[in-house]
Amino acid sequence: MSIHSVGNHHSAFSAQTISKGTQAPVSSNPSAATERGGCGGAHKHQRMFARDAFEAAGASGQGGVGGTSELQAQLTQLLDVIKQLTDLLSSGKLAEGGVPELGGASGGASQQGAPEAAAGGVGSPGEAAPPVQPQGSDKPVDSVGSSSASSSNSSSASSSGSSSEAGVVSNRGEAGPPPDAINAKDFGVVGDGKTDDQAALQKALDAAKASGKPLYLGPGNYNHSGVLTLDGVSMVGSGDKTVLTATNPDQGAVKLTGNGAALSNIKTTFASAPSRSSMPDAAAVLIQGATNASVTNMNIQGAASNGVRIDNSSGSKVTNNLVVGTNADGIALMNGASDNLVKNNVVSQAGDDSFSDDSYSSDAKQDSGNTFESNVSLDNAYGRGIVLAGSKDAKVLNNIVSGSKWVGIWGDSDPNSGTMTSSGHNISGNTVINSPNGPAVQYNMAGGGVSGTKTSGGLPDLASILGWDPGAIPNRTSINSVYQPGTGSGANNSGGVRS
Repeated sequence: MSIHSVGNHHSAFSAQTISKGTQAPVSSNPSAATERGGCGGAHKHQRMFARDAFEAAGASGQGGVGGTSELQAQLTQLLDVIKQLTDLLSSGKLAEGGVPELGGASGGASQQGAPEAAAGGVGSPGEAAPPVQPQGSDKPVDSVGSSSASSSNSSSASSSGSSSEAGVVSNRGEAGPPPDAINAKDFGVVGDGKTDDQAALQKALDAAKASGKPLYLGPGNYNHSGVLTLDGVSMVGSGDKTVLTATNPDQGAVKLTGNGAALSNIKTTFASAPSRSSMPDAAAVLIQGATNASVTNMNIQGAASNGVRIDNSSGSKVTNNLVVGTNADGIALMNGASDNLVKNNVVSQAGDDSFSDDSYSSDAKQDSGNTFESNVSLDNAYGRGIVLAGSKDAKVLNNIVSGSKWVGIWGDSDPNSGTMTSSGHNISGNTVINSPNGPAVQYNMAGGGVSGTKTSGGLPDLASILGWDPGAIPNRTSINSVYQPGTGSGANNSGGVRS
């Protein structure tokens, strides 16, 4: 009989051969011992099996070839081999470091004090054997000999919103429902990309306001034919799997109003936006008459007007958003917006300026005290990177402007657009590159100043600058192939303020 390997494939014994007489049917399954509670338990069962077979054969008189005496000799040889193996295991000669304790490197339960296996399982009745870690694997195990297929670190990081790089968080990662959230699907929302979910969505938002709880909008494509209003309500989606599609370009906004309204982890699109609008409700996200609103981790693809518009609001935070292919300015502040923070956003291929903080002579109140920090303006083929026209006391800190057709950062009044007089802006530590038709910074106003502008070098790694990875940014023609930047001023919507 030859035994080539038992249990631990790393043992010195695995290369040895014990030969003694006739071959006998010993299991070659290396996990057989651990499935029955450990090596000691397995050997006892083997001895019991041999003795029982011998006694049964003797009692029946059926000894097989050669009769009972030959069978007795074969079984005696088998018992002798098993005894040798047991002695080796007990003496510690089988493997380096002695017999591994079950539950250690070789898996299974602890040998010391472990109950001997019964026919139905291991340990106490009804108690399942602990999972065994396959040798050479760092993956969890669902069952003996089976690696778990339920999780992957790399794919899990991508879908849950975190990158493998430390400190870098995905912009549009999946997120489950917030604690105590109510589910929009409970209010008749469909999300099939065909049904107009306008009424059901607004009903869910109103219910969230009444309950004081956030609203969760799970995966789906939700068409809405009008403005959706979040009055002091928080709505969160599941990243790019949650899509809000505006089917009316002049009424496409998700509007945040009241105190503390919040919008996060949702992708917005417009079914069509053939012309530029100047109206607030034509923005993808509108913060209007609000205090302490929050817009974060949004993927905003296209809009008839702005991607995000902050209108007569204060204390808002617009952070970690991707805005691509709008027909007007990407992120725009106006109509007395004050003390708002715009940080760590990317605006790409806007229809006009990427970021703007503008106050017009017709406005009731001048914009003031707004901060633009660590944002990125990319590939603006029509407008400017960051514009402070008619506002006052803004801070523009550590932003990057790359590929702006005209001036990189504008800190001046704009008489052609009828703005108020600008003053007191602090423009510091910004990078302006690849702007072919204007100065990096134009500054002409009282107070404030410009310092530390970098105008050379390449575009740095965006993930390290932003703290999140914008990923592959789509071309605006894939979002809106009809409207061409610079071909409309918003005059099609009379009464609006040029955005």
